Parts: sequence; structure tokens; C-alpha cells
Amino acid sequence: MIPCLKKHGNEPFLKLVDHRNPAQNLNLQNLGSNRTTYRIMKANAFLTIIALFIAGPGLANANSYQPCAWEKQIVAACLVLEAADQGELGMRGVASVILNRADGNHAKVMRVVKKPYAFSALNAATTGRTGSNGFASHVQKASRDRLWRSALQIVDELYTRDWRDVTNGADHYARKDLRPSWVRSMSRTTTIGSHAFYANYQ
Repeated sequence: MIPCLKKHGNEPFLKLVDHRNPAQNLNLQNLGSNRTTYRIMKANAFLTIIALFIAGPGLANANSYQPCAWEKQIVAACLVLEAADQGELGMRGVASVILNRADGNHAKVMRVVKKPYAFSALNAATTGRTGSNGFASHVQKASRDRLWRSALQIVDELYTRDWRDVTNGADHYARKDLRPSWVRSMSRTTTIGSHAFYANYQ
């Protein structure tokens, strides 16, 4: 359970969020009738915040960032639309590139995915051509793919410390039958299906 500081109108309150079981999320503002429970839970939440602060930003970024379901679906759509034809391993390759570009920081994953022209399958959304619909059409299309559930599972793994990079540190990839100009300054790390993976070690 993770403490989140929220605002309700002009009144701040503390909310304990269990992202695994939203039904059990607790708003401490609603516990006013039980002051003892309120004080205990508030103290525990405060200690949790202090512990994360002492542990440092690296641990907080890597372990405590909780993407919402929609963010996960956008990342999963990227995996499916970029590499579903390469199978599960191919999607893991794309996921590895995303996290490597984010320097292993889970909080930066969406920034990487939303960067214009970073992933050609998402160009319409990342360059604003889909307007207010954003990534909705991409997610809808990807969700019809037979590997959609596998992609969602891969994304869940991506946001854990147990993630295993299958690309040997790659931060770029391209079809192996193509050789874009940008690969000249990079080293090929591996090949998965029809994708060749590269790392910029400079």
C-alpha cells in the first residue's frame, strides 16, 4: 500500500493506495469518526514516505513508481504494433529498448514511448495527428492481436526489478535487412526475428 498526497477541493488529505486492489483504497478523510485509526494510519504512511526518501531517488524511481492501467496499455500497444509479428521474444526486445532509453527509470518509460517518431507504429499519436483521441486507436488495434495479453504481462514485468534485458543493452533497433544511417555509430548487440538491435556506447 502506497501513500499518496491528494487534494479534495481546498482540503488536502492523505490517501493510501493499493494498486493491486483498488477496492481497498482508503481515503483518510472519511475516517474522521475514528481518530485513533486515523492517527495510526497517518503515522504509518508518514514513516513510509520517510523511508522512501532516505532510500534515495534510485530506489523510489525503480521500485515505487506505479503506472496507471492506461499507461501500461499504451506501452503494451507499442510492443504489439512494433513487434507482435516477432513473437513474445521480439516484444521483449522492444520493451528492453524502451527501458534502456529510460536509463532503467520506470518513471521515464512513458516519456520514451511518447517521444515523437521514437516508434514508427505510434507516429500518428506521438506527432499529434490523432488529436484528442491520442493513443486510443492504437490501443484498440493492438488489443485485438492474439498476443495482447502476453504484451500486458511483459509490461507488468517491465515495471519490476526482475526485468531481464534480452538485447544486451540495446537502445535502438531496425529491420535487419535495412541499414539506416544512424547505425554507423552504433554496435549491433543481437538479432531477434527480423529486428537487429543496436547500442550507442558513446
